[in-house]
Amino acid sequence: MRLMWGKSGIATILAVIALLAMAACGEQAKWQVLSPQEVQDLFAGSTVSGHHEVYGYDFVSYYDSRGWFHSDQGEERGMHDGKWWTVSGENNICIHWAPESGDLCRRIVRGRDGRYLKLKGSKTVVTYWKFQRGTLKER
Repeated sequence: MRLMWGKSGIATILAVIALLAMAACGEQAKWQVLSPQEVQDLFAGSTVSGHHEVYGYDFVSYYDSRGWFHSDQGEERGMHDGKWWTVSGENNICIHWAPESGDLCRRIVRGRDGRYLKLKGSKTVVTYWKFQRGTLKER
């Protein structure tokens, strides 16, 4: 069976493709990648709460301005310490969990709605809920 596409059918298909492309571009435009300085200003000296989307736990972490952090990941996962720093390039923040080997570098983005996400490539790894100045003990 042979399909016949008239000019209006092809025009409709091209219009749909164009709309899908614009929607995809619009979705990306909703998120701004933070500069290393913006990441430093946001995290340094702050207690940060959020949800790890990959492993499914909530956390509260303190990011010291000197480069260490302390993370309370709930009763099951416990407390974890490590180091953090900002970098230039595709990613803008790195962490090193003690005593594990290897650095985890990711990208922090801000949405037009004020939300912050940590991305690995295009995948959301962490959704941040709140940034507050001060340590875990002060909260």
